[in-house]
Amino acid sequence: MPDCFMDQNTEQNKNLLAPHKQKSQADNCIQILKNTLEKWKQGIPADRYLSGFFRENHQYGSRDRHVISESIFAYFRWYGWILLLDPENTKPVEWAVLLALAAEGQDLKGLYVCWCQKIGFDEQKFADILKMEGDARIRVAAFAEVLPENHKMLTPEQWIPAWALQEIAPEHREGFIRNLQSRPPLWLRIQKGESRDVIRQLSAETATAGIQIQAHCRNPLALMIKGGKLNLPALSLWRKGSLEVQDFSSQCIGFAAMAGSGEKWWDVCAGSGGKTLQLAKGVGAKGSVLSGDIRGYILQELEKRAVRGGFKQIAVEEYQDDLPPLRHGSFDGVLVDAPCSSSGRWRRNPESRFSLTPEQVDQLVILQKKILARASSAVRKGGVLVYGTCSVFERENLGVVRDFLAAHPEFKLESFPDPHTGKQTEGTLQTLPSDADCDGSFAARFRRIR
Repeated sequence: MPDCFMDQNTEQNKNLLAPHKQKSQADNCIQILKNTLEKWKQGIPADRYLSGFFRENHQYGSRDRHVISESIFAYFRWYGWILLLDPENTKPVEWAVLLALAAEGQDLKGLYVCWCQKIGFDEQKFADILKMEGDARIRVAAFAEVLPENHKMLTPEQWIPAWALQEIAPEHREGFIRNLQSRPPLWLRIQKGESRDVIRQLSAETATAGIQIQAHCRNPLALMIKGGKLNLPALSLWRKGSLEVQDFSSQCIGFAAMAGSGEKWWDVCAGSGGKTLQLAKGVGAKGSVLSGDIRGYILQELEKRAVRGGFKQIAVEEYQDDLPPLRHGSFDGVLVDAPCSSSGRWRRNPESRFSLTPEQVDQLVILQKKILARASSAVRKGGVLVYGTCSVFERENLGVVRDFLAAHPEFKLESFPDPHTGKQTEGTLQTLPSDADCDGSFAARFRRIR
C-alpha cells in the first residue's frame, strides 16, 4: 500500500504522526467504530461504551482518544444521510466516515488519506471537496457523486427519523434542527462568589488553555466555555465548589423553580444533582432539599458534589420502586425532572436519534404522568410544583402538562421569567439549542391553589 502521507506538504506534516503510526491510528478508529456500532445495536450508548473502553485501554493517549471520538460521533451525527445514500449498508465503514468528514469539512488530522486509499477514492479529490464552501450537502453530494439535480434530496430533516420530527411542535422544528449538527459548548454555573470575580480568577487559572469564557447576558452566573480543553479537577475554583457543570437548558428548569430562602424542597428525580445544588443555593442554610432517585450509584455522585459545594442541607434517598414514595403536603416545592427521551441532548448523544423508538416514548409518557401525579401530592397548599424534561417532544412536555391539569384541578400554571429573554412566560418554557447554544429542555411551573 502506498505511504498514506507521501503527498502531504511539509507544513502539514509538522502536525501529523509518522505514516505508519497514522495508518495504525486510522485502522484503530475504524475498528473501534465497528465495536461501538455492535454495542449500540445491543442498546449501549456510544459515549458510555467509549468511556469504558478508554478506561480499560490506557495505551490510547489524548490524541488517539480525540480522533477516535471525533470520527465516531461524526459518523452518528450524519447517520441520517448515510442511511439515505447507502440504504442497503453495502458501503464500507470507511466510506461512511468519509461522508461525515465531508459534511463537516474536516480532515481529522489527515486520517482521510488512509481511508480514501482503503476504499479507492482519490485523496486529492477528497481534499478539494473539504475546501468547498457552502452548506454540507454540497460537499456530501460531491463525495457521494450525487447528481446536481438530486442535491435537494439531502435535507436537514433527515438528520433525525421522520417519526421523531413529527413529535416536535412545528414552531420549534427549525430552531431545534438548526444547531443539531454542531458540537455543544460546556456550560458552567457559578455556585459561590460574584460572577465578575469568578470569571477573573477562572481566566487567570486557564490563561494557557486557550478557552473562551462568556457569561450569559441575562444570567451572569451561567458561563459558556468554548475552545481549548478545560481541566476542571485542576482548578481551585472547582475544588472548593465555586463552579459546577450544568448545561444552560438544565439551569432553566432550576430557574423555573425559583426556590426561596428557608423553603423545603423535594427533587424527585435528582440524578447526579445539578438541579439539587441549584435548589440548595436558593433555599440557603435555613432551608432543606431532599434528593431522590432509583439509581443509587448516581446519588453517590450527588453526595460528592454536595460535599464539595459545602451544602449540608441536602438529604439523599434511594427509591426501591420506579415511582417515588407517596407523601402528602410535606414540601413548599417539588421538582420533577422526569425520565424522558433525552431528545434535547441529541447534539451530545447523536447515536440516540436512531436508537430511540416511538414505543419507548409511549412508555416514557405513561411513566412521566405517573411520577408527576404521585409527586404532586407532596406539595403543600400554596406550594410550587415544577415539571421538567430534557426533551423537545411535545407529547412529553405540553402533552403531559395538559393531561395533568385536566386530572388535577387543584393546580394551575404560574408565570415565571424566561431566562433567555427576561419576559414573563405563561407557565411553560421550551428551551431550544438555538436559544443559547445549549441543549433542549422543557419546564412548567404549577401552583397548588387548594
